[in-house]
Formats: sequence, C-alpha cells, structure tokens
Amino acid sequence: MSMLKTLVLFLLLSGLLLSCQGVTLNVFFLDVKMLGVSETPEGAGGSADPISESFTVQKITALDDEKKEYVLLEEEKEVKIVNRTLLIFQKEVPSEFKGKTFTQFKVTFSTAAKATSRFTQDADLTLDLTEASYDDTFSVASGHGLTFVIKVKWKNTVTRDEDAETDQISSPAFEISFSRS
Repeated sequence: MSMLKTLVLFLLLSGLLLSCQGVTLNVFFLDVKMLGVSETPEGAGGSADPISESFTVQKITALDDEKKEYVLLEEEKEVKIVNRTLLIFQKEVPSEFKGKTFTQFKVTFSTAAKATSRFTQDADLTLDLTEASYDDTFSVASGHGLTFVIKVKWKNTVTRDEDAETDQISSPAFEISFSRS
C-alpha cells in the first residue's frame, strides 16, 4: 500500500473515531404506534372498511402505582392512520420512569375525527370512545424501551350504497398492546 493511501486511511479512521466520541448508545425510547386493522368493532353493521382515518391525539399519559400521572404529550397532534403501522409518538424514556411500576398508559383522542373510504373523502366522524388505555401493570427496566401499539378496529364500519355511490362511516374501536423493545 502506498504511503499516500495509508495516510488517507489513517485520517479517515481518526475522523471516524473522533466523530463517535460523546455518542450515547444507551438511549431507549417510548414509542406509540397506530394502524388500522381488519377487526370488527362491536356494533359495526357495514360491509366495507375505510381507506384511512385521521385523529387528533390530545394527550398521552402514564399513571404509576402511587397514582402519580405523567403527561408525555402536551400539545395536540394530528395523525392519519392507514392499514400499516405508523409511529405517532416517540420520546426518550424519562429517567424518572426507570425502576417504576405503572398501572395505566392512556392515549386520549378528540371526539372529532375524519374518515376516507371509496366514495367519501374526509368525512366527519364522531368517535364513540375517545381513549385507548392499557390498564395492565408494567414496569420500566433499565436498558429497555417501551412500545405501545394501538389497533384501530375498523372492519365493517363502512355502510356502502353502490348504486348511489355513497358511504356512511361509523366509529372504530381502539385496542392497545404493550411490549418491551
């Protein structure tokens, strides 16, 4: 290897090592994801599914076993959900969470939502339920992230009239699950 190539390789490796200094590798996140799923909510009487639904997330909270509420999302956030997983919220796991036990994780939505289907674009939709709540106990261990997945159950929430080319869309239901990452 020529002297010039050796020098260039040395400088590149030195720069790479310098750029890695100060990088924290032990960062773990609290993620909230949503997706529309082909599961029928109670009371749905339609025959089709929407293409997308848009929600306003008003608040995300966690309640510890001492009944202290932690507000994680303080400003409203608009989200548009389809039938693929979408990350709607991500935050570094707060240091005060480590070692704590929680009894609830809750995402609160505005009652006003929008839905799009084959014959309807951004139709106004009023949610029957405005919370997705995980009510099982979970603890936050050091070295683990937290992931909550909200399934928007929307199967058969669209009542379609093919002749008139109209759709009536009813409210979905929410189901939330938890895993460590």
